Amino acid sequence: MSSTYNLEIIYDENEYAVYYPGQTVRGHVELTINSQPLKLRGLSILIKGSAACNYSKDLQAEQEFFMIDREVVESKAEAIELGPGNFTYEFSHRLPRNIPFSVDGTYGNVKYFVQATIDIPWDLYDRKISKPFTVLRYEDLNYMSGMREGREVSIQKQIDSSAWFFSRSSLGLVTIKAQIPRCGFAPGEKINVDVSIDNQTSADIENVLISLQYNENYTAQTPWAKLEEKISNKISETIAEGIKAGYTKKIKESVLVPENSKITSVMFSNVFQISYHVQITAKFRRATIPISIPIYIGSVPLKPEEEGRKVEGIPPLWPPQYSKNGAIKQQDDAQSTASE
Repeated sequence: MSSTYNLEIIYDENEYAVYYPGQTVRGHVELTINSQPLKLRGLSILIKGSAACNYSKDLQAEQEFFMIDREVVESKAEAIELGPGNFTYEFSHRLPRNIPFSVDGTYGNVKYFVQATIDIPWDLYDRKISKPFTVLRYEDLNYMSGMREGREVSIQKQIDSSAWFFSRSSLGLVTIKAQIPRCGFAPGEKINVDVSIDNQTSADIENVLISLQYNENYTAQTPWAKLEEKISNKISETIAEGIKAGYTKKIKESVLVPENSKITSVMFSNVFQISYHVQITAKFRRATIPISIPIYIGSVPLKPEEEGRKVEGIPPLWPPQYSKNGAIKQQDDAQSTASE
């Protein structure tokens, strides 16, 4: 930072700086002054968590979850002179339970960090250093209501518009029904999908795509309107055979929830949310008919129904094997979150 001093942020007893909601972030700022005395007017420590989105030049939003700003060295008059040596300033903050996990998205992020600012006389700008920490969420589906409930959706489309690029001989009705046995899943599980398609047109359905879609939802509040942007990416897919014109077919397939999938995050942030849905798409030669089923992805899969009935009490905020002395088991999760 400077030849005369060095400023460093260190997290205590947590090598990878990974925390769960409800845990306490502890650490210290270490100021090392080298050979010459140092004059300073102040030293402050900021701990902050926030979500932000920026999906166009004029559309931005930020939601602050917490911000603690504390002066640890303060001089209201003349600057304070510190001699050579090491000076330690501790900080701590207990994380709220209702905060989302750290994530970087296409147009936004959820981030947490500690920042130290030193005010030195005659410097044009304050000197700042910051160090991020990662927040993970642990959501056991067995404690969440509605996760065992199946979902069913259906759609009927009359092929009667030139927008579909059909000839008049292709007019007719397509009915698609789709269902899943439950709506709660965890990474590594398969989602069983039952589809029934009645193709009463004179055009063949070439194939049926069943995919798992990852959604990033951004919201910006302007003075005149609330504007939303949604980005969907396919993360898993199965392709089933098509249906001849005039025929009905039942399809049983499954799609995988990838092991590295983030969990659903829709409750704690207003500006950046993560959701998932299973999409079933009937593909004609020059047109498609999609239908979707929302699902929820948590950290821990549902137990067999008999075992699940015995789950009681307050849901845990972090894994049972999580160690107070560091999130060693969470290192890979933290590194993958930071790199995405």
